[in-house]
Amino acid sequence: MQETGPQTFQFGDFVLDKRRFELRHHDEILPVEPQTLGLIIYLVEHRGRVVSRDELQTAIWGGRVISDWAISAAIKSARQALQDTGRTKRIIRTIHGRGFRFIAPVSRSTPVTGRTLAQKTLLVLPFRNLSGEASQDYLALGMTDDLITDLSQLSSLTVASRHVSARVSPGGTVPDDLATALKLSHFLEGSVRRHDDDLRVNVQLVDARTGVQVWANRFESSGGNFFSIQNKISAETVKALNLHLAPNPSLRGTADPHAYDLCLRGRAVYFQYSPPAMAQALEFFEAATEKDPGFAEAYAYQSYCRTALHVFNRPGSDSTLNPAIKLAEKAIALNDRSALAHTRLGWALGYVNQPERAVASFETALACEPGNAEAYQAYGETLNRLGQPQAGLQQLEQAFALEQFAPPSWDFCKGHSLVLLQRWNEAIDCLQDVVDRVPQFIPAQVQLARLYAETGEITKARETVANIAHYAPNYRLDNAQRMFPYPQQAERKRLQNALLAAGMNSQ
Repeated sequence: MQETGPQTFQFGDFVLDKRRFELRHHDEILPVEPQTLGLIIYLVEHRGRVVSRDELQTAIWGGRVISDWAISAAIKSARQALQDTGRTKRIIRTIHGRGFRFIAPVSRSTPVTGRTLAQKTLLVLPFRNLSGEASQDYLALGMTDDLITDLSQLSSLTVASRHVSARVSPGGTVPDDLATALKLSHFLEGSVRRHDDDLRVNVQLVDARTGVQVWANRFESSGGNFFSIQNKISAETVKALNLHLAPNPSLRGTADPHAYDLCLRGRAVYFQYSPPAMAQALEFFEAATEKDPGFAEAYAYQSYCRTALHVFNRPGSDSTLNPAIKLAEKAIALNDRSALAHTRLGWALGYVNQPERAVASFETALACEPGNAEAYQAYGETLNRLGQPQAGLQQLEQAFALEQFAPPSWDFCKGHSLVLLQRWNEAIDCLQDVVDRVPQFIPAQVQLARLYAETGEITKARETVANIAHYAPNYRLDNAQRMFPYPQQAERKRLQNALLAAGMNSQ
């Protein structure tokens, strides 16, 4: 069956049907003025970014000159139709001085010949490791991540991201607030038991609203071939959900199960995002490409690891980012449709002040995967480092619109934008929240120290530098300058002066 493009959008208890030009609430068609409904459709279709008043004037009123009052009145009518009239806006938010943004999580469905597919929302819970060895945790984690990737290929199924999945402990229950926020219809849970190259996986699909088991099965494989199990789980999950579009298997990039296993081991530590973890992950990814020299994904991961180790100036790290750039380019040569590879190339290029190539890399990544929230996040932070915080913040807003439960590292990127834009109060709230949750996250501590110094709170700035020394005793001014290599001399000087005032050692 062929899809004809997204026509139906669901958010909360509302369904917006663009094809029929109607808004339903609990299956009841609401009486909405055509202009108001057109405004709602436009905001939904351009969600994830701020829509200016001028843009609305062109799109909704055909460019006719109208007053700000008329636009405000139209927004008010849209909010009333969506029951978004409380003090805290849940659906349409005003971004003062800039415009409006549709912020409610949206799921999409598309009509298929003869019928409309109902949207379902699935959470893949972290699989449990029943092997009796903690060293096998990576396999359960990797299987969870790849099932999320596989099932996300269906436009008729909304799948919560790995960031959401990680909020639940293996074998734990889904918190009520999480289930409500995501409007979960189902969750998939399972367990993995491995002995040598023999693998047994038990999986069950559960109706999130009733707790009733919809489907369960056991899968077994020998000889280390785990691909077939994951493909079978994906296919049977789709069938149990009564979906009518077959998923496209994720391109794992290798047919060698041993190379894939090494990549899973690397990913398990890679996602810790710490320098020691990056060094360990790099060894696994290098071993994976030794097994399979054509494994594009493993080269892309190597690129990021080498970038991180260079930025943190770890012993034995590369003196330049040329190796990281070449690894990303090799991954692209092997698979030019890899959003991961293009994103990692853009990330490395941002550190060596190649803005045109960096931006082109991120744009290519998003052309490959338009809904890739991590590409938007990396794009936004790279623009920050290139001294373009306003543009960076716009990309980050896209990332947050796609990822409802973002990790603290993403909040840091937003705080970084706000520091550069000198939006002090917002920046302090954002960065302080990050370091409260993850005290050892050095980039956030550095920007917080700089912020306090620039706002004259020297005591707090020095306390923050002391915190940095606690977690990274050898961290110096040159480390900060390597971490934030702004191309503008004025911006580099601003960072240097602030950190020196905060008491950071220059040698």
